[in-house]
Amino acid sequence: MRYPHNLGYNVVKAFNGADCSLVVQARTIKITEIIVHGVTGLPNGNEIVKWTKYQAAYSVWAEQFPGIASSEITPSMVRNKILESPIADENFKWNFMIMMYNFFIESNQNSFLSRGVLRFSGDIENCGNYNWCRLLIEKLKRTHAYWAEDTKRNFAGPLPFLICLYVSKVQKEGTTFVHTNYPTYRGWSDMLLRERQKYDKNKNCFGEGVIVKFCDVIVELILQKYDDGPDLTMRAIAVSECPDLVVDDIVHDYEESALILHDIVLRGDLKNTDSSNKTVDNGAFTEVGFNEKDDTQMNALLSNCSTNTYVTRFEMNLIELNDVYEKCLDNFEVAFALYPTNAKLVDLKEKYNYFFKMFGDSSPISKALCVGNLDGNDRPDLE
Repeated sequence: MRYPHNLGYNVVKAFNGADCSLVVQARTIKITEIIVHGVTGLPNGNEIVKWTKYQAAYSVWAEQFPGIASSEITPSMVRNKILESPIADENFKWNFMIMMYNFFIESNQNSFLSRGVLRFSGDIENCGNYNWCRLLIEKLKRTHAYWAEDTKRNFAGPLPFLICLYVSKVQKEGTTFVHTNYPTYRGWSDMLLRERQKYDKNKNCFGEGVIVKFCDVIVELILQKYDDGPDLTMRAIAVSECPDLVVDDIVHDYEESALILHDIVLRGDLKNTDSSNKTVDNGAFTEVGFNEKDDTQMNALLSNCSTNTYVTRFEMNLIELNDVYEKCLDNFEVAFALYPTNAKLVDLKEKYNYFFKMFGDSSPISKALCVGNLDGNDRPDLE
């Protein structure tokens, strides 16, 4: 993906490393680990990413590119190796990690790949247990400070994250806006980003507009993270983990909170409230403001929850089903790419044939994985 130059420059310039935020005219957007996870989908595990000081892995990894110095390997070379790999061997895993690291976290000043992630000292088989979101924030601060010393330099930090955060959070009437699912970046194509850049540039309105909340995405992530902590209120969780999210005094019960938030997001019943109690309806993202002293609005919200209950719940079910389907599709592609002859996958394909047909129809890659990689003859002998 090639990022729009003008839009990229503006978001990097708008970043404030002192308090880790994106400062635009619409409002300051605080960047937290949960926000990073919502935008990029990077794992936000409990283990800290640690590094070894040794660089021996550089030359070992580079052996798959004979005649080329390890410092002169390009993204296209690694991409081709990934596509050519028939098995998920050590090189495949490290190639994937390098592409992930360079795309989301930190790249080089030049056109060659950064090999820094090869010094990762953790368990590559369980890399999802590590907090890559915290690492992104650390690298964002460091690379921005280096760039700010001389803005003629290339910015080598997590530019995709900053761009997708901005276009997803700042909406102005007339601009391109994507009603997206988690993670946010998946909804933005090169064309849509160029359209957003063109509008901001022609109207000279970068940073202007309304800040939209990641209600359905971020609330779900927060609640999943704290599923073992029922004593924490929705508001306490949101304030501690995601201060950018406004859910003040909605309710203090998990089920009622989820129902009310979904009800607001899905039906947008309070669109025409006064300026002190705004609801900006943006489909997947909704901004809600509440007056803490106004019990009337709370009663109205609770009353709305019982209206068209079955229709509302059905709509909630469809949203949940869509989220689960997207996750299943992602895991399907990864599992079949990594373990094409796994006996468990053969059994699952036979048991859930209907869903596998849906996966196969979703894209040419999924179809190839579903039809070409597994059949009964490929089942390994487990006896």
